[in-house]
Amino acid sequence: MGCDWPMTDQSAVRCTADMHNAATLLNLVQLSVAVASISTGLIVKLSRAPSGPLVLHGRKLSQVSVSTVAELTTAVGDSAVDKILVAAGTYDLTSDMCSGSAVCIDRALTIEAQVPGSVVLDAKGGRRVFEIKSSGTAELIGLNITGGSASSGGGVYVEGVANFESCNIHDNTATTFDGDGGGVYVASSGVANFEGCDIHDNTASYVCLPSALARSEERRVGKECRSRWS
Repeated sequence: MGCDWPMTDQSAVRCTADMHNAATLLNLVQLSVAVASISTGLIVKLSRAPSGPLVLHGRKLSQVSVSTVAELTTAVGDSAVDKILVAAGTYDLTSDMCSGSAVCIDRALTIEAQVPGSVVLDAKGGRRVFEIKSSGTAELIGLNITGGSASSGGGVYVEGVANFESCNIHDNTATTFDGDGGGVYVASSGVANFEGCDIHDNTASYVCLPSALARSEERRVGKECRSRWS
């Protein structure tokens, strides 16, 4: 490497340069060996996030918890949310999500009380509580649905599918002369299923139809009432 002894000033300079070059070469060789030894599985690659729902500790991130009316209606309006857990309390529904209805559902959505029976959804006599659109499938669990008022279906109007579990539907009103279903009105396209529910103290003006539940197939014939409710 030019490090012969005895060294002159010139040979010392040449020796230092050679040693520097050798050290640099050794570092490059070591780096090459290190890079070559890295498993390809450890190389980080940036890519587009997966299109499916994210999962954290076994729970979909599309489930949310709410404790105010604003949070509830925002979650209902968010198409990324498919389950809403509602904290215990009374929720005064004083505005409409869609015409005449406080909460409007147009997709598959579950709304569940965190503690069954502890959530009161009260429309204060100013509007219907729930409207289930034809494209909607609603799972309503452990809710008290009250204070609803509309021409038909004061508590709930069902055009799509509504599954009620452990719900208490009471003190709702169908307001017009021929109003049907103070508690729940199920349109001809709709389906409603009830499990462990209590439907009581609802009122409807149309005396030929039950105040709690009504279907659109029910019609008045002269002074008689004919029902296809089953």
